[in-house]
Amino acid sequence: MSQAVQAASAATAPVRRSGAATRLRLAPFESEPAVIAFVQTAPGRFVLAAAFGGLLYLRLQQWVPLLFAAACAWSPAASRRHVVAVIGFGLVILDPFWFNLPVFSAIAAREGAPDTGGMMPYAAGAGLIAVSCAVVAYARRRPASLPARRPVLCLLAAQLALMLLCGSELLQGSALIGVWAAVLTLGPAMWFLCYAIADVKAQGSAVPLLRPFWSMSGTPFGKGWSYLSKFAAKNPAELAVTQLKGTRLLAWALMLDAVRRVLAVAVHGQAGIPVFASVMAVTLRGGHSPWYICWASLISAFFENLLEISVWGHTIIAIARFAGFRLLRNTYRPLESRTIAEFWNRYYFYFKELLVDFFFYPAFLRCFRQSEGLRIAFATVMAACVGNMAYHFTRDSFYIASVGLKQAIIGFQTYAFYCVMLTAGICISQWRSRRHRTKAVSLPRRVAASAGVMLFFCLLHVFDDERRTYSLIDHARFLLQLFGADT
Repeated sequence: MSQAVQAASAATAPVRRSGAATRLRLAPFESEPAVIAFVQTAPGRFVLAAAFGGLLYLRLQQWVPLLFAAACAWSPAASRRHVVAVIGFGLVILDPFWFNLPVFSAIAAREGAPDTGGMMPYAAGAGLIAVSCAVVAYARRRPASLPARRPVLCLLAAQLALMLLCGSELLQGSALIGVWAAVLTLGPAMWFLCYAIADVKAQGSAVPLLRPFWSMSGTPFGKGWSYLSKFAAKNPAELAVTQLKGTRLLAWALMLDAVRRVLAVAVHGQAGIPVFASVMAVTLRGGHSPWYICWASLISAFFENLLEISVWGHTIIAIARFAGFRLLRNTYRPLESRTIAEFWNRYYFYFKELLVDFFFYPAFLRCFRQSEGLRIAFATVMAACVGNMAYHFTRDSFYIASVGLKQAIIGFQTYAFYCVMLTAGICISQWRSRRHRTKAVSLPRRVAASAGVMLFFCLLHVFDDERRTYSLIDHARFLLQLFGADT
């Protein structure tokens, strides 16, 4: 492996989970031989399922994911992927939360279409399954074709073309409604389908993984079949340990959620500090908030967001682990990060992995091979900036229906600026890490480095706005307000 590939691997590698670190959290009862042996018995399975189900109900107020996870975990290991696929196909059709029905209904009403009683999401789900299976089958038969070699390019081009049609005045009536249905269907499934096509090369899989039952977003937690197979439990003992880890992680998610609630009450209730959105709204309406109130609301918003994504990601991974897949955590100790690149890796791991798989490595392997630094920097730009913007703009295509294509593009400038600044921070962080490769760092310097990283992301949070509510100038005005500048 060349030095450039080694540097890229180090920049994008998962954070190592050390056993010593986990002892600082809940007791690792999955390391006790007696507990592992008990969980492999019928009474032990019942007790573990009851414990996990109770925690899951406290977290989500439902039991259904437990039933799906148990059916997957206690089926034969060879058929586990088929169970996940069948349940996923069923959820795509019967639980189409991914389809933006309010936007579609508004478009249909505007075009004078009759009310279908909300049947369109179910039809869209069935169509998505059929089209996805056809695309994967085509990639298997013709591996040299452009869709098989460049699935991201083809799917993004298709989605952007459909969005342009929706935003133009070329289509009306039923034709426009049909194109909007395709846009609202492809957007949430795009990256699952990209991994499914990539799995054709890795495993030759003919069944796309469109929505595993633990999924709660358009980001594939667990990627595709080839990735999941690496973390699947191979025997009853591994399954028991994996399920115990999932149960402990779910308990930890509940504890973090309690901390988040207490923090919100203490900061916004007892201390009387308004939420970040309210302070920004007041400032942009011409009002005045003291700089220390602006800072307090921003810092509290940063930590509340950190707790929210941790609880959300831990819940998803806990369900996947109870199903028999020992996936890495989505958020892992981000406050320990000493560089911006490390924080980005620890904060939202599976989104970062998506950008690395489909934007970083393709650019890294093809461009600027003669210069290691330029090669990594360009690949980082393609992932953290270009890929990040492409993901969010295509995902939030419904803004075109509400504000129009032109305004949707203009309103995206704030998040585009966020991506540019994030990319600049990551590139500088990578450059400094390559220059200063010292392992022994004193505690004060580690604390100072972590504090600098937190400050960077706190300030960057001002522009982390995926909506089209305020312009880039408005967010810049709030940034100046933080430093006492009147605008």
